[in-house]
Amino acid sequence: MAIATSVDLTSAITSRPGSSPSSFTERVVITDVTISPDGVSTSISETTEPSMISLTLPQQLVSAFRSTRETWEQYLPSLGGYLQVGTGNPYTIARPFNCVGTGEKRALRDRDILSGNVKLAMSHVVPDLAQKILKGQDPLHILGSGSQVRHYTYGGDLARGIRLCVEHSAAQNQDFNLSTPTRTTVLELAQIIWSKIHGPSKPFRYVSDAPYEYDVQERSPDTRKAANLLGFHATTELSEILDEVLPWIEEQIKVGQI
Repeated sequence: MAIATSVDLTSAITSRPGSSPSSFTERVVITDVTISPDGVSTSISETTEPSMISLTLPQQLVSAFRSTRETWEQYLPSLGGYLQVGTGNPYTIARPFNCVGTGEKRALRDRDILSGNVKLAMSHVVPDLAQKILKGQDPLHILGSGSQVRHYTYGGDLARGIRLCVEHSAAQNQDFNLSTPTRTTVLELAQIIWSKIHGPSKPFRYVSDAPYEYDVQERSPDTRKAANLLGFHATTELSEILDEVLPWIEEQIKVGQI
């Protein structure tokens, strides 16, 4: 199976009051995961030391996102023993969903990927749809039918949720979906962005390009556990997020960063 991609993933293992102390590591952070036909490779850094440890885990891949998540959720409880920081180290798994915010610029690539007449910036749907519309693409090119469902969550809300996962006593040895509960299709998202940029004077038009072979059609989390145990709710509405993000993307296009 020929898949080669990189996925940013951050998970944390934290020592908490009352837990078995470790003199070696307070937190282990998974900073990068690379998925290839040979398996899943990652870089792991101990926050108390600058050392980096490489770990490769075999995995039959169907979906890069799903395989990365499931692999680490399988190995995370025993990861403390692998890193020789003591067995039984407490952990928390945080699953952020579809982060949207400012600060993301054009990704480094081995080759450019075109969507219609516009080069994709980073394969994240909000900035890529926005830059295509801002650059005047009409009709707008969308991967697949546009019926794919995602939960677009504000980066500030996710930061608050991750902090709760690190600090809240109820988070120990638990896993949490951090996300807005609101479902939005890619086509709905495209129409909202189009309307915010063009207003009502320009009718929305789009064409469907061939989708990725392993595109997940619906990625919808159950957010009740994070709400019940941590009191976490992602409250920022998509329209409000876009009002912050779209001007930033427009400025980055002007200075050549997207």
